Amino acid sequence: MVTDYDVHRFWHCPGIDRYFVARAENVEVLARLGEPREAIRVTGIPIHPSLAAPVDLEALRAKHGVSRARPLVLVLSGGFGVGPVAELSESLALAVESAQIVVVAGRNEALKARVAKATSSFGERVRVIGFTTEMREWMALASLIVTKPGGLTSSEALACGVPMVITFPIPGQETRNATMLYEEGAAISGENPATVGWRVARLLEDLPRLAAMKENARRLGKPNAASEVAEQALTLLNR
Repeated sequence: MVTDYDVHRFWHCPGIDRYFVARAENVEVLARLGEPREAIRVTGIPIHPSLAAPVDLEALRAKHGVSRARPLVLVLSGGFGVGPVAELSESLALAVESAQIVVVAGRNEALKARVAKATSSFGERVRVIGFTTEMREWMALASLIVTKPGGLTSSEALACGVPMVITFPIPGQETRNATMLYEEGAAISGENPATVGWRVARLLEDLPRLAAMKENARRLGKPNAASEVAEQALTLLNR
């Protein structure tokens, strides 16, 4: 199972009976590397089934204390909380005065403390949380997500139909993921720390563009990929 939106040679394993890939373009890469096309299936990247479940937005707003009147910007840093997230969060809070900002610091307690300190002057407008099992709920509430373009995080956001602002991509695989998201109209670049806050603010003001990006995200999302991969793998084994 290729868990990014591009395929490089490290994924190539001669003798594999079945490859599962994120998109049709990946088939061309593996075929060029010598793999038979009939051994490759385009399924999307597996994510937790809860990402496809319907939600009650009003109930979630009440549960998490989220105002309907303000857009919510969700800032992600990965499960281990990596990158200059404290500086990014402060920059966003300064530039996007009309929004609520929720920063997920993952299991990195030191980062959580740094973000809380950096954004303390903004009061309740910025909230910092640690590792959470309620990511489906936060993604459902978000107007957009500011995140690194990891394969799984990107797949979750697309399944939820949430536009992304890409920050701090790891050169190589994540920059290729970002390129795909830009080309498909589901994300914009926030890779320049000096302008990311300004770009987020402009995007939140441009409601038609934001709506189009949401539709593009939904179009790309494959929330049932895990089931499809499991079914095909079992079929292959049963043969």
